[in-house]
Amino acid sequence: MSYWPAYDSPQWTATSYAPSESPSSMGDVNQLGGFFVNGRPLPMALRVRIIELHHSGIRPCDISRQLRISHGCVSKILSRYVEKGSIEPGTIGGSKPRVTTPKVVEYIRLLKYSDPGIFSWEIRDRLVNDGICNKDSVPSVSSISRILRSKTPKGLGSFQFLPYPRCPQSEHLALQMHYNQQNINFSEFR
Repeated sequence: MSYWPAYDSPQWTATSYAPSESPSSMGDVNQLGGFFVNGRPLPMALRVRIIELHHSGIRPCDISRQLRISHGCVSKILSRYVEKGSIEPGTIGGSKPRVTTPKVVEYIRLLKYSDPGIFSWEIRDRLVNDGICNKDSVPSVSSISRILRSKTPKGLGSFQFLPYPRCPQSEHLALQMHYNQQNINFSEFR
């Protein structure tokens, strides 16, 4: 005999838990009388039940009351299902870190050197518009700011003091970044 009721049975609600477990040892009770564990995803069986009820024409607010799950949780699961076709919970622990390649870092610094007044969000837009990154791999504004605050790597430090347009460092930088040297220009030197 199973301790867990079938998710399609009328008594299957957010309050269903194994007899050996009590709400006080596992989590809290919401305003609807349903049991939840803060920060943990809703069980898959309940997610499936939400979708089934939605497909049968029941409104989200009624699903919420029937299953004793907060309206926000029901809405979030339904919107993810509509947008992505998935009822899987998101990852726990935040987003995965993005790895910024040396080429992207060099291009960020190049943009800042060519226009010292440029904002990090403008650099982010330029990375996408110039085809250096796609929307999924572009660094965040805070990452760009961190890159600009960090020490300048060898080779770029002397580059900012040399005259434009033709110098060995600009040619070297253009070759390293696979850019046409004529596309590298600086409006101000510091």
